[in-house]
Amino acid sequence: MSERVMGVWLKVGGALIAAVVLFVSGYKYASALYEADIADIQTQHALALKEKTDEYRSKEQSQAKQLADAWDALERARAESIDLRADVDRVRNEADRYLSRLSSADRKSSSSSYQTQVFTCTRLLKESAELLEEGGRMAQEFAIGGETVVRLLE
Repeated sequence: MSERVMGVWLKVGGALIAAVVLFVSGYKYASALYEADIADIQTQHALALKEKTDEYRSKEQSQAKQLADAWDALERARAESIDLRADVDRVRNEADRYLSRLSSADRKSSSSSYQTQVFTCTRLLKESAELLEEGGRMAQEFAIGGETVVRLLE
């Protein structure tokens, strides 16, 4: 009986060892599958992250270029505005000089009608120069406001 009991214990022990070996093998196999899945997911995540990063960098570069272009346009507009102001100041000074000459001239001369017309034209020219200056200032303010709205909407 002891041989028989010993044989049963050997069979039970062998079955137990086989079960443990199968369990460990199955666990390692499942672990290997999960590790492969995790590596695949990490690779996909890294690729998606790279694509988004590239997309955002491209947008950032595009917006930086647009901002630089808008800034250059603003600087050109300011330079033109300064040039126009100089022209307006020159026209205004010239108009003031003509007005002072005309007002000091004798109004009763034979060219009184001519002087009146020149006086009126000079006054209108001065008024036009002032309106041009105001229009330029308003256009510059409008352009700055429009650029701000466009940037906010992007």
